[in-house]
Amino acid sequence: MFDNLSGRLHVIVHTDPETEDAFEVGNHRLDELVSQIQQQTVLAAVPTTPPVAEDDFVSSFEQPSLKLLLT
Repeated sequence: MFDNLSGRLHVIVHTDPETEDAFEVGNHRLDELVSQIQQQTVLAAVPTTPPVAEDDFVSSFEQPSLKLLLT
């Protein structure tokens, strides 16, 4: 859980309290998650797209027909 006010990340796992070694299993899972978080992540490149121009839009109405419809 990320606390954006304090800028802290809290790692939480759920365990079954009925299990005898629930505490150890939970701690092990926490350690695994923290280890994964600390590893460097390689992000895929986001392809860039050209800017959209007004001419890129095509209407299915001619302007006079649209004006008639809207009035």
